[in-house]
Order: sequence, then structure tokens, then C-alpha cells
Amino acid sequence: MPTTAQIADILFKKQLGLGTTSSGRLFFNEPIRGRSFVVNAQIWGQSDQIPNTAPADTSGIIQKLVDYPLALVAGTSNSFTGVLLQDAIPFNWGDGTSYNYTVKDSTTAQVAFGVNDWVVDTEAGILMFNSGVPANMPPTISFYRYSGTKGFGVTTGYITTGSADQRYVQTGSTGSFATTGQILEFSTTLSSGVESQIINYPRALSSNPSSVTCEIENNVDSLIYSYVLSSVNTGGFTINFSDYLSSTGYKLYTIVST
Repeated sequence: MPTTAQIADILFKKQLGLGTTSSGRLFFNEPIRGRSFVVNAQIWGQSDQIPNTAPADTSGIIQKLVDYPLALVAGTSNSFTGVLLQDAIPFNWGDGTSYNYTVKDSTTAQVAFGVNDWVVDTEAGILMFNSGVPANMPPTISFYRYSGTKGFGVTTGYITTGSADQRYVQTGSTGSFATTGQILEFSTTLSSGVESQIINYPRALSSNPSSVTCEIENNVDSLIYSYVLSSVNTGGFTINFSDYLSSTGYKLYTIVST
């Protein structure tokens, strides 16, 4: 295992776009370049459309989430996660204040920035408390999320379905849907007292999806429902919950890729 000093040396040189051949070698003597690895999914293709001042609500490529519930990361006591926390816009974007995160405990009391030294990893979607954990967990977080296109080689823009929170990423060069790489993102209010529910896409796909990702937003209670998907096809899928939903107020966020 590298020492703390060796780890710091490796990270310092990596930040400068260099590989490490010897921990005793000064960075300007390192002979091999080695920049960080970046894939298309890490590139915000429409980042130039993120305004300096956060909008009042969801707008365009900006998705506003309020009191988004997080779940404890298995095997930890101080880290919490949620799929939609990935791609959160950094709190210091633009004007430096309007994109601030708001963290609350399960009683809706705010956990101020600095309390228990919490930090947000926007790429992994993790909220971690570095100095103990506040009472009344799990927490919720309010933030703004980038929901635009990613990577290179795609035509930016959305084709809307006419319904709130339902849109397709425009990947065709003429304003039509591409034959491959079509992405559908939408939200659905879940019924109460059910163990399974059929979810229909706003518009049928031309082929079966290659992946379906779901996230349950729970603004009702502290319960966390696991689920499995079945009967996934071009028209929709069935979501089967671990238990009956306790009451109304649940929303299912779905991202479908072909």
C-alpha cells in the first residue's frame, strides 16, 4: 500500500496531467504524460446552456429537485446516495450562491453547510458526513441537476412530449429521433397500496430498450422501497416493489436508453 506521501505525490502529478514513475522525482522531471480518463458520459454537451443564476424551477436542461430522499450506502454509517444526485450542478456554479444545496434531516430541520463537515460528490451521487453523523437520518437534499445531452457527436436539444417532465433527447440531425441512442426521461406518479404497477412510456420505442433506470422519490415517509423490473418492452414495463406502497405521494423517475 502506498504511503500517504506517495498517494499525495501521485494525485498531485495526475492533476498536472502527468504519470508517476518515481515518488522521489519532481513533477517537472516526470517524462510521461497521463491525463485523467474521461468518457462521453462525463461530458455535459449542453453545459454552455446552464445559466449563471439558477432558475426558480425546472427549466430546459436544468432539473430542480426539492427534498430529494437519500438512502444509506450499505456498509457505511455516514454516506448517503441517490441516483438523481449524480450530475448535480456544483454549488459554486455561476454566481456562486444560487445553486447551493440544502440538506435536511428526516424531521425537515436543515443541516447547515459545515455541520459534521458534509460534502457532496456530484459525479458519484454521494452525500458524506466526515465528522460524525447528525441525528434523524436519512437526510434529504435539494439541488439542481444537469439533465441535458452528454458526450460528443449528438445534436443537442429536446423533443417534448407535451407533458410536464417528459421529453426525448434529440439525437437525429433533422429534428427526428435517431435509430440508435434514443434517450427518454420522464416521471410518473405512483399509485398507493400497490405491489406492482405498469409504467407506459410517453411514446413507444422502435425497439426494446438496452437499459432502464428507475429512482423512487419518496416525500411521504422514511420508508425505502426496492424493486425489480419485468415485462420490459417497446411500450413500457412493470415495476414490482418489495412491499405495498404505504400511501400516495411517490414519484418514479425513469431513464430509458436504446
